[in-house]
Amino acid sequence: MRLYCSGWQATNAKREEAVVKDNYLKYRCFSFSMIRKLTGLPYFLKGLQGAYDACRAGGVGIMMDSGVVSWRTHCNTLAKQGKTEALAKVIGEKEFIQQYVDYVKERHHEWDFFMTIDLARISSEIFKRYIAIEKMVAPLGVKPLPVLHGDDNVSKYIGMYADRGCTFVALATAKVLRNRQTQFRHYLEACFEAGERYGVKFHGLAFTSIWMMLEFPMFSADSSSWSRVAGFGGIMIYDEIKQRMHTYHISERVSDAKGKGSDLQLNSRMMDHVREYVTHTGYDFDVMRKGDGEEAFIERHKWNARTMYLLAEAATKKHGKEQGHFNPLIK
Repeated sequence: MRLYCSGWQATNAKREEAVVKDNYLKYRCFSFSMIRKLTGLPYFLKGLQGAYDACRAGGVGIMMDSGVVSWRTHCNTLAKQGKTEALAKVIGEKEFIQQYVDYVKERHHEWDFFMTIDLARISSEIFKRYIAIEKMVAPLGVKPLPVLHGDDNVSKYIGMYADRGCTFVALATAKVLRNRQTQFRHYLEACFEAGERYGVKFHGLAFTSIWMMLEFPMFSADSSSWSRVAGFGGIMIYDEIKQRMHTYHISERVSDAKGKGSDLQLNSRMMDHVREYVTHTGYDFDVMRKGDGEEAFIERHKWNARTMYLLAEAATKKHGKEQGHFNPLIK
């Protein structure tokens, strides 16, 4: 299974190179709305192009996301706040799609695959936009990766995409559609049953819960948790026996104490236990915890990337060898 690491707090070329250097990153997810400056959107990261270049130089596989979720979220926030002037300045849907397609034309040969634009979480609307974008990139000989949210008959839409020559589909969802494990399981069961019927493989959009990865043979998935946890002073430890992912806050900086596991900062006994585990694995716990900010930041990212790949390897081991002959850049 391929695990595309997404996100990175305040990323830049130097940090990315440090993680890529020792083969900690094998696959990486970047967002168009963050790597390109788009009118009215606050997500552009100046150093992200350097990080992208570091991955390219290091032979890291790249998945390109449109970033339309960020665009939609920002527009909805401005609308709710009544900031009509600011909303009017935000790049429009047609312009967003055109600029994304232009970027695809410029860079698609550097990627494993790229996403379609699922502006609305409605299967029929996503399908219409998919066809439009498919036509726009047709001269390139590639197709965008379709997305399903499961709001409608998944078998029907998987069949519709298969009829258009798609052998790879991304699965997503939203809390308004399902928020319990049983609901997710029924959704995924229906998708994989249809996938078996139509010869379609799947990518899980942020589907990195342990049970999802180990129960369903996804070809790939993406996750930003490795970076978010590291950025807030934490590390992740995968318990293969219990099949659980634990998050521990280890930074000595109180300002880092956010998110899951932050209470561990006050638990010296558990801290010693984690220190012993990390040291036994061959890493320097004190660097992660007490090193200067930059060094500790990088080391926690290295550790968490390693941890996520351990989970991906466990999924691959359970479902069989990764199907290397399959080319996810749909042609």
